[in-house]
Amino acid sequence: MSSLHEAIPCSDFMLLLMHSEVLIMKLKITPSSLAIVTALLLILVAIELFFLNEKKQIELQNNQKNLALELCVSKIINNEINDMVISLKTFNSLFKLNNYNPSKFESLAKEIIAINNTISELQFATRDN
Repeated sequence: MSSLHEAIPCSDFMLLLMHSEVLIMKLKITPSSLAIVTALLLILVAIELFFLNEKKQIELQNNQKNLALELCVSKIINNEINDMVISLKTFNSLFKLNNYNPSKFESLAKEIIAINNTISELQFATRDN
């Protein structure tokens, strides 16, 4: 039964078509009924627009909350990076004050790692020419 024509015998189908045409012809639209139908349609459109507006407001609030969260996380990450950079610059300055003495590297590295928990390891690398 892929179509209406196969489900209904031909004579019944024709009768159904004629009956629907007669109903459409008998339907008289008066100005007052047209006004009522128009008013109902406008009310439905207004209700739909109201709910669409509410949905957009909720989406906007969720987007604002997400942006605020992303900004907060970004600030935390930037602060961690800045702390790490400051610690590494401090380490470099202290190491420079010790004339880049390899024997002082280990103690300075332990101090910097103890102060800044985002730095987990420092390695001493020499220049091999």
